[in-house]
Amino acid sequence: WERVNTQAAIWARSKEEISKDEYIEFYKSISHDFQDPLTWTHFKAEGEVEFKSILYLPSQAPFNQFDNYYNTKAALKLYVRKVLITDEFEDLVPKY
Repeated sequence: WERVNTQAAIWARSKEEISKDEYIEFYKSISHDFQDPLTWTHFKAEGEVEFKSILYLPSQAPFNQFDNYYNTKAALKLYVRKVLITDEFEDLVPKY
């Protein structure tokens, strides 16, 4: 077997070893936004539940933010050990 993807997930890496350009490139790849994000925060939460996260704030609100409001899904994804667990957070997170 040959490992194809040797790069570690960006959120699993230490924030000190990630460049600004890597954060921006990752944002654009997951958001399909052509503009740079306004800002982001990369953090690790520890306690009864432990996780690492990157939260991005877009530079401007989408033009269709409230169009089709009731059929829009929350844009969060939960990964555990690099495996997608769920992206259904309708009861937890507002749609906007």
